[in-house]
Amino acid sequence: VVVDKPKEDTQNCLLKVTACEAYESLYRLTLEPITGRTHQIRAQLTHLGCPIIGDKLYGSTVPYFTEDQK
Repeated sequence: VVVDKPKEDTQNCLLKVTACEAYESLYRLTLEPITGRTHQIRAQLTHLGCPIIGDKLYGSTVPYFTEDQK
């Protein structure tokens, strides 16, 4: 569960955005976990309403594809 404000019984997880590129309605982010674990990046992005493309487990409704699969 991702919460907006720290609570006593939750582990803190911070992300650093090192790059952001916009492509029409999509964004390419380069993220670095400061605290927590790498899978928490997926949970945090979903909580913000921006799940990773193709990540159905964390809420993406957009399928992942490569250029040659179009």
